[in-house]
Amino acid sequence: MTIGIASTSRPHRSRNNSNSNSSSLYYVTRTLDSLLSHTDEEERRIVTVVICLTDADAKVRRARAEELYGRYQETVDSGLVQLVAPPSNIYPTALLTNASHGEGGGGATYGDGPNVARWRSKLALDFAFLMAYAEGLPARYYLNLVR
Repeated sequence: MTIGIASTSRPHRSRNNSNSNSSSLYYVTRTLDSLLSHTDEEERRIVTVVICLTDADAKVRRARAEELYGRYQETVDSGLVQLVAPPSNIYPTALLTNASHGEGGGGATYGDGPNVARWRSKLALDFAFLMAYAEGLPARYYLNLVR
């Protein structure tokens, strides 16, 4: 089984504190820690977790990848966790303008404003890349996790 997680940096707000946490990996590390702690040795032989870093800024993607690799080096080196990123050219230029923060123009759908419509469009492309990547893996099943 392949488990796919698309991740874009965003500030974390604690329930007890309205200040943003500086870690842009808060959500993905919590999810990955939970997956890894609930996966036994037998399951680890048949599961691959693919973290797709979808930040528009290449420097941000690289920094996040390095931080994740540092934290999960053993599981990345074993192949249990894979870190990938889509090429920038899969996104239309207008979509990248502040899309990772839900800002910008674009048509509204489902009663949402243009900010949310642009964010959803980028998210759909993120998921499409992630699923296309996962198709090349030997797993029979694919599970897309969304927070």
